[in-house]
Amino acid sequence: MSYGEDYAAALQICREYQIGRIYESLYFCRRWPGNTDAGLSLDAANRNNAFKDKVRTDEILARQEMMIKGVEESRV
Repeated sequence: MSYGEDYAAALQICREYQIGRIYESLYFCRRWPGNTDAGLSLDAANRNNAFKDKVRTDEILARQEMMIKGVEESRV
């Protein structure tokens, strides 16, 4: 699973289920020269950032749609 897919999955999970905050680290991230995000070109970093922006925008729209549907259903 790529970073973007993992990020999108986490956003969808927290849309569907109530979550809480864990204040202790569950895992640590190590970076080394062979990591997929190590030494990205500016173009590649911009593409990744654009993808994450799209994922966040899609999630906001999905949550807004859920809220609108919830309000409409409560009026019935």
